[in-house]
Amino acid sequence: MLSIFIAVFLFFFVAHADIVTKCQRSGMFAMTWDDGPADFTSQLLDILSKKQVKTTFHLSTQHLTDPNVQSMVQRIAGEGHLIGLRTEPDWNMFQMSDDMIKAVIARAGNTLANFSRHYPKFIRLPYKGWDDRVRRAVEETGAIITQHNIESYDYTGNADRIYNSFQLAVSLKAPGSGNFISVQRDSIQGSVGVTSKLIDLIKENGYEIVTLDKCIGLADMTKNKEPLKGADGVKLPPMPGSDGAPAGGASKGGFEGSSGSGPSSPFGSPMGGSAKGGKDGKLGKASKNAGYKVSGTCAIAVAVGMALVLVV
Repeated sequence: MLSIFIAVFLFFFVAHADIVTKCQRSGMFAMTWDDGPADFTSQLLDILSKKQVKTTFHLSTQHLTDPNVQSMVQRIAGEGHLIGLRTEPDWNMFQMSDDMIKAVIARAGNTLANFSRHYPKFIRLPYKGWDDRVRRAVEETGAIITQHNIESYDYTGNADRIYNSFQLAVSLKAPGSGNFISVQRDSIQGSVGVTSKLIDLIKENGYEIVTLDKCIGLADMTKNKEPLKGADGVKLPPMPGSDGAPAGGASKGGFEGSSGSGPSSPFGSPMGGSAKGGKDGKLGKASKNAGYKVSGTCAIAVAVGMALVLVV
């Protein structure tokens, strides 16, 4: 029985001990946003600017042929926010080789840097879409994998529930004594709409809102000029929306093929097509894949293990 606990503990806790789930120092609160640019990114940036708060955006590259998406990435970076990388929804990283994982991540990072003017250092992996092998390959690129210790539940679209999740987290600690990383999605109107109230709540409870680099004690990564390390000699499928993109079906290496017209961007222009206007469009239902459960699983594994130790 004890040997079973040790194995579980080593897998869930030791193996993932280097994944960032909270800030290093008490009193720091890193607000992060996943899966953008999206429907309500512009509205969110207006709120953050008014509140004079800098946050971290984990961005997708799948719509970067849309000039409106490009300009939104430039705006995010230009207003001083930190840009990280979000894995694409069509990446099946279990099916990719280590070299393929490194190559696609490095290419995505380099693509983002064309518009952000700094290379992304942080990355969010898909919920239940990675294992220890994938994690090691990702880390070999130089990227830092981050999760969170506050789940906003914003995929419910319920602003009250989002606010309550933050309120509960900060209320369980003495003012300014916690160290938090939260996750929200700028594709969800309710989540963006409650952001001003969340910022007030966080500050009223004695926290400084920071970007992820400051959260873990790194230098200013909005000036990062070091690209992620890829793998040489890897033949990659075309970027979505580029000429020659695979049409339909699944392509080799764990990628889903894209249709001839390319996927629609969050601003209503198909990838590779001409963008019309500059206003946010409708993206549809929000993605639920940004949450992570490893941190909670670690705690459960430890608690169960301690109980087993007592029994043994």
